[in-house]
Amino acid sequence: MNILVVTAWAYNPHELWPILTAIRKEHGTFTVLAEKPIIEEEYGKWRGKRNLPRYSVTTINDFKNDIESYDGLVITSGQRTATEKLHYDKKLLEIVKAFDDQKKPIAAICVSVPVLRFIMKGRRCTCFPSYANLLKENGAIYEDRTCVVDKNVITVPAEIWVTVMMDKFLEGVKVRAV
Repeated sequence: MNILVVTAWAYNPHELWPILTAIRKEHGTFTVLAEKPIIEEEYGKWRGKRNLPRYSVTTINDFKNDIESYDGLVITSGQRTATEKLHYDKKLLEIVKAFDDQKKPIAAICVSVPVLRFIMKGRRCTCFPSYANLLKENGAIYEDRTCVVDKNVITVPAEIWVTVMMDKFLEGVKVRAV
């Protein structure tokens, strides 16, 4: 299992670390994408004071669009204005569309959910409540719930539900692999 994880450069460690841990518990690998290469082994001193494992880190602009080598996509949030930049990143929007076109599992949390808005027309989702209108304006069906699964997309409104999101996401990755 190989997962593409996208995060804001000012990421939320309460979202990112549980996501990476869940993938590693399933013996999966991952690549972390951000606007700048934020997560490196020495970077563990910055947040959480962890000795991080080795894994691939790249920027969104440097990503080679090798969607075929990934089994799913997870998008995390972070500091609000940093995450909002992701909402309008053309390359990221193309990546999201490519994963959805191939019906690969996609998960998004909190302030990052609007990145999915162009693939959500007629589909159900949840997000941090102040972003519900942005999703609805693009045809999504907003539900004020703790976790919404619609086809291959899993969304949750806050970091407290990250474990639920990852359970549903990894289940989707495993089912698709069979």
